[in-house]
Order: sequence, then C-alpha cells, then structure tokens
Amino acid sequence: MKIRELLEDRDNLPLNLTAVTAGIANQFIDTNSKSPMNLDAFLEMLNDKAGIQFDKDDFRVQWNKTPLVNIISDVVGNKVIFRGQRKDVEQPVSTSSPEGTIKKMAKRAADKRI
Repeated sequence: MKIRELLEDRDNLPLNLTAVTAGIANQFIDTNSKSPMNLDAFLEMLNDKAGIQFDKDDFRVQWNKTPLVNIISDVVGNKVIFRGQRKDVEQPVSTSSPEGTIKKMAKRAADKRI
C-alpha cells in the first residue's frame, strides 16, 4: 500500500495524523531550529500535505493523545515543540550554590554519625 492510498482513507485519521506529524517533525528537527514551530504553520502543513484540517482548539485537545504525544513534546500558546528538538525553554535555575549543597550534605552526614 502506498502512502498516498493510506492518506486518502479518512477512516485512518489517527494514523494519517501521526504519519504526517512525524514527517513534519523530522523535517523541522533536521533544520536544527532552536525555536518551536508556529502552530498556524504546522496546521497549514497538515492541511497541505494530507488534507487534515484542525483548528487550534481541536488540535490542542488532540495532540496529547497517543501516539501524537510520542512526537510532540508540548503545545504552548502558538508554538509546537517536537520531541528531540532543542528547546529555548529556560531551565529552572537552582537558587542554592554548590558550596551550600555540599555543606548541607556534610552536615547531614555528620548528624547521622552522632
């Protein structure tokens, strides 16, 4: 069976959606883009490549269902973040210094010896 024949079968929407999303994700990740993909552009690509039409709200409900959750890491605002993509998301910064952590660990160890 050819991919085209598979995509023409409307009964296979979850399979079609997953296949097209995986292709879009791979193309986007291959560009080494650090920023997330625009949701509008993603939905337009779904429509252009497979005729799958979603509005933003419907897609936000659909994306976290399996197997899309294995391809899309998160949908935040108007951005789609794919799994395996480098994120520009700020990592939480630890408020404690390494020295402070070491001192706490040493104190706990000393307290246990007493």
